[in-house]
Amino acid sequence: MPCCRCNRSGRCRNCSCVKAGSTCQSCLPQRLGNCSNNGSTTKPITTPPQILFQIPEHHTTVSIAAPDEGSPMSTPDKSEHEGTPPTMPVSPPAQQPRNFCWGPHEGGEFYSIISNVYEEVIHWRRNVFLVSSSSTGKAFVSELARLFQAYGDNSSLESITVKTITVLQALLLQKPSCRSKSSDHVTHLQRRLDLWLKGDIQALTNEGRCIQKHLQKAPSRDGDEATSRTFCKLMIEVQDALCYLFCNTSGGVLKLNDLIPMTMDNGESCSRSTFDILKEKHPPGK
Repeated sequence: MPCCRCNRSGRCRNCSCVKAGSTCQSCLPQRLGNCSNNGSTTKPITTPPQILFQIPEHHTTVSIAAPDEGSPMSTPDKSEHEGTPPTMPVSPPAQQPRNFCWGPHEGGEFYSIISNVYEEVIHWRRNVFLVSSSSTGKAFVSELARLFQAYGDNSSLESITVKTITVLQALLLQKPSCRSKSSDHVTHLQRRLDLWLKGDIQALTNEGRCIQKHLQKAPSRDGDEATSRTFCKLMIEVQDALCYLFCNTSGGVLKLNDLIPMTMDNGESCSRSTFDILKEKHPPGK
């Protein structure tokens, strides 16, 4: 367990160890070399000057930090290393999963299972439900928070945490059907969460595959043939509506001499012929 709760970017300048008057022993900044509460007085960190060496063989320029003043390192003789490229620092190997257990699985076995499932679930169609505010939903959020905390504390799960979080959401939040209700989601989430904590990842993966297999394919919106069929289907409905309107009305075509009752602006009633009304609506000639 770390002695304080400082994260990666912390310097342990006002942590619980400093307040207690003790030095840090096993915190994350100390493992990363950033802890300022290690009991020794250190000089402020300054950027060392850069020295450029020209390598004639490969015609490349390498930047190497110069040693600080007063350091025990002696300046190398240029005559001895002339024409020889300096040794570059070797990158550390990829972090391997540490010793831990997840249900019946050891660390290496669980790492392999999660990696294989991750490569599969990232290609699944989106079919997840929203997490409710019930006790089951809070338990799911607590499991997510535990994994995030394991990543921040540099624990033994750090190397597999990101993939585990992705797999957790893809497997546990799969909607069982398109018409499932919120109560069904809570029941399935509780059952899946129990399997997850027991380490039965294979059962959850098989269930997710079955759900993904039965998902209905979305109708294609591309293609002229599909657009033509949809347009013709809608136009048939319009034609039926117009036919019904014309066949079930008692009106007909008006004659020019037919009198149409009208009401004037002053409230008086009068009758005007169809010809006069059409003539009034016609614009005057030029």
